[in-house]
Amino acid sequence: MTTDEAIKIMAKAYYDLLVKLKSVVENNNYVSIGLREGMNKFLSNLYINLRSKNGKYDTDYYLQEAWNHLNDGTPLVYEHIVPKAKYIQEPCEEACKSGKFDDGTVFSEESVFMLLKDRWHVATITEKDKDLNRLGLSRKMPEEWGLDKDPFLRYKKANIKLLDSEGKEVHLAL
Repeated sequence: MTTDEAIKIMAKAYYDLLVKLKSVVENNNYVSIGLREGMNKFLSNLYINLRSKNGKYDTDYYLQEAWNHLNDGTPLVYEHIVPKAKYIQEPCEEACKSGKFDDGTVFSEESVFMLLKDRWHVATITEKDKDLNRLGLSRKMPEEWGLDKDPFLRYKKANIKLLDSEGKEVHLAL
């Protein structure tokens, strides 16, 4: 299954989930507390399930070292290029509550799809490749991200090179 096909399924499922849970969560804070961990993992678990091959998940990008260790048992990590909680989950959950995203776009299955299409990029990295921490970018995008919305900006800032799913270097020039 391609990334776009997976994102289409994810958008529908996530939109349906948010709409169905909206009134329950608004009326019972304990439900919200109890669901938080499941909500945090919903999109990632669905994506992994849709994109797994031979029991291993498949991503569109890889760090070189992770690419070199795909089949040798080295622990690998699934990493969001754009931090999921702050830039995907929070905007979708807030838009579901208010009916609109911050830019005025109406909350709909299509708007969730467009947000996921723009921001849902994942990479396979090794556990020790968490170099974004040194720049304070492990859970957020650089301040200037709002100007161009380049999903790879924090990787560019950290000078982290990525490979595509065929092992070819992806050009991420600043």
